[in-house]
Amino acid sequence: MALVVVAVVLVCVVRVSPAPSPSSPLTLVYRPIVVLLVYIEAFLAVGPAVHQCLYDSTIVYEPRTQSPPAAFLREAPEAVVAERLSGQQFAVDLVEVYHKMSGNKATVWVTVTHPDGPDEWRVFRLLGAASQQVSLDLPSQHVMLCTTGIGGWRIA
Repeated sequence: MALVVVAVVLVCVVRVSPAPSPSSPLTLVYRPIVVLLVYIEAFLAVGPAVHQCLYDSTIVYEPRTQSPPAAFLREAPEAVVAERLSGQQFAVDLVEVYHKMSGNKATVWVTVTHPDGPDEWRVFRLLGAASQQVSLDLPSQHVMLCTTGIGGWRIA
């Protein structure tokens, strides 16, 4: 509880006060506070996936062995590909979702199995229509951390 109170006070102080100049002694105090605020904001949005939110620009998973990360995706992009390939025998090999500055994009790698011929590999590019940005407003700038709740996929 005390950590929450300290965090709220820090948010109020940093959001109201102007950023110190780089040569100011306050910079030594200000930067760690900003870093702490960024972590708190990201953790409140995505929970334990905070490291992916802050440091990774993509999320990569194999649907056969891993489930899509719920912290970032409202809908799995491979579901749209499954609709497109209905009636065919296929397996989704890999999904890569871009959740930073490049927008709500995904790439899905699929192997289509033909009963009387060789397998065919396909790559689908998808665009997400719905999302929510996780960001932090500081006195001197707006910091975009990552995107969550990505859904409304369509094949580009």
